[in-house]
Amino acid sequence: TFEFIQKGKGSTNITGEKLYVNHVIESVLDTELKIKSSLRFYIMVADEEKSVYDFYIEPIKNTTLKTKEISKTIDESLQKINLEYKTKRLSGRLAQLKVHQLKENTFDAYKSHYVSLGQREGQFKPQILQYKKELSFDIDKHVKK
Repeated sequence: TFEFIQKGKGSTNITGEKLYVNHVIESVLDTELKIKSSLRFYIMVADEEKSVYDFYIEPIKNTTLKTKEISKTIDESLQKINLEYKTKRLSGRLAQLKVHQLKENTFDAYKSHYVSLGQREGQFKPQILQYKKELSFDIDKHVKK
């Protein structure tokens, strides 16, 4: 008997860490408990050229988060969950992930972008983990300064 855990998308591998979307979700849930706050929207983007993950977060309305604390917490959680991620981080082959706080309503703009490209609105789900080269939404213009 075979059990399929996920479809083809939802995994990345920059330096051999083999990160999966369920690792990211588990790390976010762990982090939300530690920071006592919830995220409205988040995605993790693998930048192969820089050997780093960019973690974009949109907090609940009118909330400012400590991005350095979140970066450290997510990174530590991923290291506990994924031994290969930990190995690559400790060796320096994979850089500390960078957290970017997004402006309010970024999720709405993200969703509208993909719906305009033909994704069905009723079946829309953000791709939580993906490669930078596959992200067609210009997320960096939505980063809070």
